[in-house]
Amino acid sequence: MQPEENQYFYAENNQQRGPVSASELLQLNLPPHTLVWHAGMTDWQPLQSLPELANAGARSAPLPLTPAPQAFDPAAPAPLTPLAYGGYGNAGTYPYNNAPAPTPGLAVASVVLGIVSMILCLWYIAIPSAILAIVFGFIARAQIKKGNRSGAGLALAGIILGFISIGLVLLFAIGIVAFVVAAHK
Repeated sequence: MQPEENQYFYAENNQQRGPVSASELLQLNLPPHTLVWHAGMTDWQPLQSLPELANAGARSAPLPLTPAPQAFDPAAPAPLTPLAYGGYGNAGTYPYNNAPAPTPGLAVASVVLGIVSMILCLWYIAIPSAILAIVFGFIARAQIKKGNRSGAGLALAGIILGFISIGLVLLFAIGIVAFVVAAHK
């Protein structure tokens, strides 16, 4: 089933929406820079650049004009077109395809707990915080390797801070024991 020329698709929250009629599209009160497409167009265009939808831009502040669309070139790569209402052709050119990868919350928790364990040098706070920072850091790194996520640096920082904190607490404890033993001789 191919879309008709008077049915529009639009991009919202990194998703293709539609088909909708021109009047339905205008009622959605979309920003003028929203990308739209209909059968017969060679590529997705900002809503403000389509004369038949000029009323849509009047509802929001106008954006600077975009460059004029290029003439159709048969040798150019295929444009982004909806495939039977269910997806994108040539999805690598979709303009919102480069959204940043999510960061696991455990990576953030790891670095925060690592910092807490370094700042609060009380052993009963530093040791549990450091252990949690190390555990959360390793779990976050496993999640990052498994999926398309960012935050490997945060997780690694939490692991390193946790190990340093444990090392400092142990070094401090050894120093106290050595001082007590030397004082009793």
